[in-house]
Amino acid sequence: MKNKLPSLLKSQLIKSTLILLVLLIFTDSYSQNQQKYVWKEVTVEGGGFVPGIQFNESEKNLLFARTDIGGSYRWDEENKRWIPITDSFDNQNDMGNVSIATDPSDPNRVYIATGLYYQSWWGEMGSVYTSIDRGKSWSSVKLPFKIGGNTPGRGAGERLRIDPNKNNILYLGSQKDGLWRSEDYAKTWKRVEGFPFKNISFVEYLKSSGKTSEATPVIYIGVYDHVSQNKLEPAIYRSSDAGKTWQAVPGQPLKLEPKPLDSSQTKATFPMSCVANRVAISGDNMYIAYGNSIAADGDYELSFPGNHVINGAVYKFNFKTGEWKNITPSPKSMGGYAGVSISPQNPDMVAVITTCRWWPGDEIYISSDKGQNWKSVLYKADSDTSYKATLDHSKALYAGHGHRPHWTSDLKIDPFNSNRAIFVTGYGVYICYDFMKALEDNPTTWVFENAGLEETAPLEIKSPPSGPYLITALGDIDGFSHYDITISPPGGEHTPHKGTCRSIDFAANKPEIMVRTHDKGDTSIASYSLDSGKRWHEFPSQPSKRLRLGQNIAISADGKIILWAPEKVGVFISSDLGKTWKKCTGGIPADIKPVADKVNPYRFYAKENSSGTLFVSRDSGQAFTYYSAILPKGDGNIEAVFGEKGHVWAACGVGGLWFSKSEGMKFKQILNVTVCKQVTF
Repeated sequence: MKNKLPSLLKSQLIKSTLILLVLLIFTDSYSQNQQKYVWKEVTVEGGGFVPGIQFNESEKNLLFARTDIGGSYRWDEENKRWIPITDSFDNQNDMGNVSIATDPSDPNRVYIATGLYYQSWWGEMGSVYTSIDRGKSWSSVKLPFKIGGNTPGRGAGERLRIDPNKNNILYLGSQKDGLWRSEDYAKTWKRVEGFPFKNISFVEYLKSSGKTSEATPVIYIGVYDHVSQNKLEPAIYRSSDAGKTWQAVPGQPLKLEPKPLDSSQTKATFPMSCVANRVAISGDNMYIAYGNSIAADGDYELSFPGNHVINGAVYKFNFKTGEWKNITPSPKSMGGYAGVSISPQNPDMVAVITTCRWWPGDEIYISSDKGQNWKSVLYKADSDTSYKATLDHSKALYAGHGHRPHWTSDLKIDPFNSNRAIFVTGYGVYICYDFMKALEDNPTTWVFENAGLEETAPLEIKSPPSGPYLITALGDIDGFSHYDITISPPGGEHTPHKGTCRSIDFAANKPEIMVRTHDKGDTSIASYSLDSGKRWHEFPSQPSKRLRLGQNIAISADGKIILWAPEKVGVFISSDLGKTWKKCTGGIPADIKPVADKVNPYRFYAKENSSGTLFVSRDSGQAFTYYSAILPKGDGNIEAVFGEKGHVWAACGVGGLWFSKSEGMKFKQILNVTVCKQVTF
């Protein structure tokens, strides 16, 4: 099951694990109280894409993980959990982590390249953060270009690398703006003008080519400019003079051989260029994991055949002889390759992982003879959907409910313990503590090890007065009913599974009645529950055949009226749990978020952010009237108050925070709140 957002949609959706909630405690006269809060994460364990992991090469058990929208984490070996190291970042853009680098010369020093998007519609430039205390505190510098932690190719890398012989030197390969270099521990950056390519997949040093305290002369860079042009050109370039000049590595493969793909495509009819997603070096050999496009899922912005990863190969390149050898473990299976790792304890031991092999699922292969022969690790055979390995989801049961490892873009063998290996997925990481069993073709156990690593994409959250403590609508993984927010829900996600859940609500006076919208369904892209979210049922009908996304939904305080605003088609009302629908009148715009009064079942509210217009229905949503420009323009939600008839609060972005006790006829501003994106109770 592929539980990531469709790629195009995902780039348009600015996801963040940091929802800015303005939680205000007021007396009856709405004067503010001073109260100290202690904030902790709601426990899911995982839930989002972890594109990369990095072991420190000189200190045992020092391990970092980066995520695409949820920052980075450091592994706590004693407690077997992840410590968030970027929660102090106050800019949403910095939650996208493109690459992470841990310094083998100074294990206290770690760097992160941050940025969510590089597209033209995104205004924020990238940054590089530096910590000299393993992520407890940070300094940062802005880059003159954008980078995208939540964009195509985030599973490749690593792009930010420290010179292993002279650690004041770093290289950063951008996704759209070429190669950059720092010589002062990432304080300043300059473009490497002699490097002609813009799209970079990895940076790798050949440490053995240099001397301590001198810049390493041999550097390898992966590029993928040629993919957008559908050209068969080199994907790996080398400098032998510490970055002054660059040449394509001779003899490298330029084309992937056609192979059977799936039942609908027998063979690829177009040329497939090579993209080197990740590499690993040991002794005289470099191992390269290729795909026909950038990992994990290709570059959906490129309009050419094969922009998704459907093919790949693994090669071994010998530095001394210049020989390239195809050592692909499974030449005929679909999908590409991304992660590759070598055991420093046993240099003959090599492991690779596939990416985008949707059937029977992504696989790990292991070799004890430098890639001459391979054994599968996860499955009994390439064509068998039965697991050989055990996937242990006891710490987060949702991960075992219909999920198979996917978006597996990185794999690492612990440099100090060949028995431990770790790989990433689109919903968290798995760690194996008996990896060497796989060398003898014996079953291994992989633990879904994500305590402390929280990376969901909350699109709406609610706290009912009874039943579950918290209900959530999440991107990619449906959402949860949390009866205990300190543990991953033992019941798993909302079922049946629908992927991205966009909106969720409950009846204030009958909270066991709930509604939600989602992106896919057999009959409808919205559902209802009569038992506090334990069982969900799709609406028997939906108001239009043109529905694509579920968008916004609300339910009246008594649970009798449902207002649904699907994407681009208007606002609709049902009084029979979705058997029939009719359109609301009064000129209420499409895509607007309806909100029910928490006491009066006849009242609904909605706010148009672009104009500040407030829409109010006093007849259970049959019709809406509006008050033109009663609120400031600005993005933000509105919310009604439990137990308070006609009390409405409005978050207006830079327009601040406002409240009404008169069903929205008059509003008063909270003067000491300057920016408010969301308000809830």
